[in-house]
Amino acid sequence: MILFITRKHPPSIGGMQRLSRDLTTAVARLTPARTIAWGGSAAFLPLFVPYAFVKTLRLMRSHPQATKPAMTHPSLPYQATAAVGGNDVQLIHLSDALLAPLGMALKRLTHVPVVVTVHGLDITYQNRLYQRLAPGWLRQIDRLISVSNHTREECLRRHIRPDHCEVIPNGVYADEFATPPTAAGIARLEQLAGDKLRGRKVLLTVGRLIERKGVAHFVANVLPQIVAQQPDICHIVIGEGPHHTAIERRINEHGLGNHVAMLGQVDEATLKAAYHRADLFIMPNIPVPNDVEGFGLVALEAGASGAYVVANRLDGIPDAIVDGQNGTLIDDPREFAATVIELLGDEQHLAALGRSAHDYVAAHFDWSIIARRYLDSFEQVARGVTS
Repeated sequence: MILFITRKHPPSIGGMQRLSRDLTTAVARLTPARTIAWGGSAAFLPLFVPYAFVKTLRLMRSHPQATKPAMTHPSLPYQATAAVGGNDVQLIHLSDALLAPLGMALKRLTHVPVVVTVHGLDITYQNRLYQRLAPGWLRQIDRLISVSNHTREECLRRHIRPDHCEVIPNGVYADEFATPPTAAGIARLEQLAGDKLRGRKVLLTVGRLIERKGVAHFVANVLPQIVAQQPDICHIVIGEGPHHTAIERRINEHGLGNHVAMLGQVDEATLKAAYHRADLFIMPNIPVPNDVEGFGLVALEAGASGAYVVANRLDGIPDAIVDGQNGTLIDDPREFAATVIELLGDEQHLAALGRSAHDYVAAHFDWSIIARRYLDSFEQVARGVTS
């Protein structure tokens, strides 16, 4: 059995939460699994670690590891005997690097191997004490799964052994995003966006409103060029964060109040409606020291929904977007506006690109594929095989 311990999980909202839910669900379809999760406010996270520690130990005591496990499960290298009901924990997976100290403690007490998924900021977080301690924690974990090659490079820079650090991208349930949105989701989107949406082409950005997402920069430097050539544009921005006020200020300074709809945090039905309404999905990320875009899960969600992506080639984004397949990567930010204008100018071609984006995401990033890669990695760790 795989035991997942995750500190960001539904019902709280966000990309990490959706990733946690989908990973645990997808792997559980392949092999026995249990999840210890926190889905509430981040303010109570310090209480989650001791809770997860105690709950894991109780679980391990109630289902002790078999001394001579039988080779009975096709997906795992060994399986508990019937005496413990086939429910012993054979591997612990932690949702991100911040939980590494918990993993170290559990590994020492239970002798069960531990795997951590590293996303980006959890390895580059700019805090002197954290940067002194975190690499040492992670070196004691049996394997790190990085969500992108860029994140793996950040791990290697901190002297994590290359054979203990592999890359497995994030996944998406492609068919679920491809199905049409609900009437309620569409109605809520139209209610939130109002007249700005009606009869217009839609650019969509989804994510936490922080500096590296580049929304304020896009509104100030790119969107005015697009509006000058394509006045029937609405840029929908979904998400909340500390840069909300800065973005609103840029909107007012450039007279774009009729072209930008900031919807804040929305439910999944509304988010899905926005993906399907979008003509283009926009990722205008900018470089920010020690704050990287580890992957870009929203790019997969957009592509699975049939929306082609335009993004700056930065950090881990190229692991989510393959140029010309599910999106266009911009090497020179000055070309961003021209690329968007060109794509919007040919509706039939853009629709074909959207269909191709869905097919590419389904073929390479569907959870049926990514979950199997995770399970293969778990098998290797349980057998003591390096990556």
